[in-house]
Amino acid sequence: MMAETEPSLPDFPPLSYEAARDIAASDDWRHRRDLALRRDAPAEILYFLAGDSAGEVRSAVAGNPATPAKGNLLLAADGDLAVRMELAVKIGHYGRLIGVSEGQARSREIMEEVMIRLADDPAVRIRAIVANALKDADDIDPAVIRKLARDRQIAVAAPVLQYSPLLRDDDLLALIAGAPAEGVLAAIARRAYVDARVTAEIVASRDPPAITHLLKNANVNLQEDTLDALISGASAEPSWQEPLVFRRELSEAALDRVVEMAAPHVLDHILLRHDLPVQTASAVAKAIEQSLRQRPAGAANEGPAGLRPGPAMEEHYRPALDRMRALQAGGQLDEMALTVALLTDHSDDLVAGLAVLADIGVSTVLEIAAARSARASCALAWKAGLSAAFAVELQMRFGNVALDEVLKPGQDDGYSLSGDEMAWQLDMFRAGLEKGPSAAGMVAN
Repeated sequence: MMAETEPSLPDFPPLSYEAARDIAASDDWRHRRDLALRRDAPAEILYFLAGDSAGEVRSAVAGNPATPAKGNLLLAADGDLAVRMELAVKIGHYGRLIGVSEGQARSREIMEEVMIRLADDPAVRIRAIVANALKDADDIDPAVIRKLARDRQIAVAAPVLQYSPLLRDDDLLALIAGAPAEGVLAAIARRAYVDARVTAEIVASRDPPAITHLLKNANVNLQEDTLDALISGASAEPSWQEPLVFRRELSEAALDRVVEMAAPHVLDHILLRHDLPVQTASAVAKAIEQSLRQRPAGAANEGPAGLRPGPAMEEHYRPALDRMRALQAGGQLDEMALTVALLTDHSDDLVAGLAVLADIGVSTVLEIAAARSARASCALAWKAGLSAAFAVELQMRFGNVALDEVLKPGQDDGYSLSGDEMAWQLDMFRAGLEKGPSAAGMVAN
């Protein structure tokens, strides 16, 4: 989520140990920095430079993948935020065992201590990078994972809450019982496996976003009485209606109940999907036919939020747009801010933030989300100046792109699509909106 592009390291002629030692003793920090950038610099020289008086030199050492583990440990406690950030970005790109060769048990232990220090860093972004780097780890001290899972910043907690194999059901239940921060329940609900006890606690919480994600999770088994209760509450929570339709446990009678209560824009959206079982498609088509008789003329082109493009939609998003423009003016509308909006299901702020950063209309953002297009979601993140790692999360969480269709970052953590192709995607959505919302989604794929 928070990965950065690999730092560009300059090319130099071959370096002897004696020459490296002489440069390390230079009075000119620029010469020492250039040495610290070199991957062929001797390990002991890089360790020596990790204690350099110049922050620029230490930052160069921190970003160098050749820096030995003990140098990384020294830098993990550096008083300069920029230095620690360089170290975290390097680990986010190369992995937590960067610089550790097979069989180097002591170096491996030292790098684990590096991760422990960074997991306790005052900077949220550094902790978030560490959490993302450790989310799949099964060979690190579980206490580190539990600490990250308890972090009050959702950008830090969410990766391990959703993915870590080291979190036990008892850990998750304790988190749920302890007045969790916003977004924690939703992250747990997205886990590949959710125990029945955990499921029951999430449902009992009545947290709408968490229950929405639980309903979308095909690996969760929901009891009939639980589904009945959620169906009864779905009239007041439209976000539950579409995922309820696709629950495999639903009886035909229960399915009929859901489609009868579903909002018109939800039914329209469901029918556009290509993976509908015959029984579901039939029920949805019947409900749409009935609702069309009751709809005012021209109401069929509602957007993903149930709002038609035009003054009503603009008015709905005006407060969020004002908030995001104020953040932008203060230099606070960045990837971290949108990550928090994404992880806490603050969809209005996410839509408005993307619109402001990409300098496009909210209607275009909403149509991209409705299209379930990996390419279009990537194009949106790219236009907003966000990383390809963020685009992965945007595809899955906002664009509802299936995991096997998600476009991953290319080499050097950049976008796998060309700039021209992503610009074309955005142009097609703009052109589609000029012709009508239904045309916009057809051009994405």
